[in-house]
Amino acid sequence: MFDSITRILTYFNLIPDFLSATGIFCAIAWFATAMAVLVSVFSFFSDGGDDISSAGEAGGGHEAGWLSLRSLTGFLLGFGWTGFVLSQAGGTVGESVIGGIIGGFAMFFLIVFLMRMIYSLRSDGTLKYDSLVGMPALVYVTIPPHGESGGQVKVAHPSQLFFLPAVQSGDVPLSAETPVKITAVHAGVLTVSPL
Repeated sequence: MFDSITRILTYFNLIPDFLSATGIFCAIAWFATAMAVLVSVFSFFSDGGDDISSAGEAGGGHEAGWLSLRSLTGFLLGFGWTGFVLSQAGGTVGESVIGGIIGGFAMFFLIVFLMRMIYSLRSDGTLKYDSLVGMPALVYVTIPPHGESGGQVKVAHPSQLFFLPAVQSGDVPLSAETPVKITAVHAGVLTVSPL
């Protein structure tokens, strides 16, 4: 099987003379490809925070740093494969290097942009009750008057739909589907008033 793979790679000229410019680009491209596969596999089995941050510290946390293992691997991928293709197409060493640098930076910035976009979508799923104050809601289970418990409201939070316990200080019960406004939160119980 290894012989068949070698024959296919040789046929497509993907194993050139490693002492030539084409061979050096090819070695960089294959190394970067292997690194990209390893980084993808490791980030699939981890939380994705084991990267090198822009400050050079381990554990990039919630920020996608400019100088990260993913972005550097992206640069090497772009540099290696672009230089390899250009040198295979008959470009000079200088043209291949310049093209490789352009391709490398294009891949670098693309990966940084995509990682920042992905990190901006991250959420720990924890509801911050203070963020609910001032939001509209709908009564889900009738809320008794005078601060008695037993009522429940439906809140369409930007992250998801919540069904939370609620009280009110009015004299009349608020029936289901009544629109209300959240005025305060105490110990996970919402205080609401009719709109």
